[in-house]
Amino acid sequence: FISGNESNGMFWRGDRQGLMAADYTVTIPEIPLTLSGSGILNIPITGQITGLSIEPVVLSGQGGGTIPVILDINVLGASTGGIDIHVNPPSPLPDFTLPIPGLPLNLAVHIDDTLSQIVTPRISFNSIPLNGFVVGGATTPLNVSLGGNVGPIFATVIHVSSSPGFGNSTNAPSSGFFNSGAGGVSGFGNIGDRVSGFFNEVSRGSGYKNIGSLLSGLTNVGESLSGINNTGGVGISGAGNVGGSLSGLSVFNAGFANLGVGNIGLGDIGRVNLGLGNVGDGNIGLANLGDFNFGAGNLGSFNIGSGNIGAYNIGPGNLGVQNVGFGNLGDYNQGFGNVGVGNVGFGNTGAGNVGFGLSGEGQVGFGAWNTGSGNVGLFNSGTGNVGFFNSGTGNWGIGNSGEFNTGLFNAGRWNTGWA
Repeated sequence: FISGNESNGMFWRGDRQGLMAADYTVTIPEIPLTLSGSGILNIPITGQITGLSIEPVVLSGQGGGTIPVILDINVLGASTGGIDIHVNPPSPLPDFTLPIPGLPLNLAVHIDDTLSQIVTPRISFNSIPLNGFVVGGATTPLNVSLGGNVGPIFATVIHVSSSPGFGNSTNAPSSGFFNSGAGGVSGFGNIGDRVSGFFNEVSRGSGYKNIGSLLSGLTNVGESLSGINNTGGVGISGAGNVGGSLSGLSVFNAGFANLGVGNIGLGDIGRVNLGLGNVGDGNIGLANLGDFNFGAGNLGSFNIGSGNIGAYNIGPGNLGVQNVGFGNLGDYNQGFGNVGVGNVGFGNTGAGNVGFGLSGEGQVGFGAWNTGSGNVGLFNSGTGNVGFFNSGTGNWGIGNSGEFNTGLFNAGRWNTGWA
């Protein structure tokens, strides 16, 4: 019933009416801090300034040899200058002067010699010890005083501005409760701009717990979506879709080249598969690869039949873990061709063997090849033997050969009878 703008309440006729504001701030006053101390400044310094040596400097010619000296000196254009000789012949001849013109001089000097290497001597500076050097002295006082303060401290317990709605912290006016973001928001706990609804984190959307932009509906993630629990790019509506440009309910395969969710037949890849090229999840038949396999080329998980390799295999062709029958190789085997660990029957090789072809550890019977440990019958060879060609330790009968023997061909220790 409000006819104004940005108001809270009922029946208002103006703008920004009925707005509430609250502020509760705890103030801790300024706390002065003073710290002072005194003592004696007496810091002895010992040590030395390390000596320094400047190694000889050698000036030499190329290749470390002598220094060549080649010098040409030319003196050109020098002159002796003119000379006048005065002659006085005997009378009656007259006097006369004999001029001798200047003579040019050319002088050339060529020097071609070498200088030996020039070597400066090694210059050394001795180390300078620092003994008895002290900062301060036994009577030098040291006084330190620090002063200051902390605070005042303001702790805001609650601050609600007078704005439309309650507890909103948006940049632009919004209505509703505890919304934040750019603004233009209504509803409860939304983050963004132009949003309505509950707990959305979007730009221009409505609904419940959507994340993205241009969304409507429930728990969608992406852009330009509507519906329930969709994830992806543009153009999705409906429920539980993943991808782009989809509508309707989430994928439910039935036949041909299935890829994901409720697959039933042919090239299945994931989830509740039933038949042919299954890869993962609840597989039942043919080339299964992983999860709850049932039959054909299983590789891993709870296999039951055909070429199993690992997990709770039952039979045939098992390779590892809880095998039961045919071609077992390792772990808790039960029957046929067992090789290792909990073997029970046929061709056993090692660990808890029970019968036929046993060969090591807890053997019991018919291992025409028994060799070592708790043997019972036939060609035993060492440790707890009982019957037939025994050979060492707890022997009992026939062909025994050493230790607690009882009967027939015994050979040493507590024998009882024969040979």
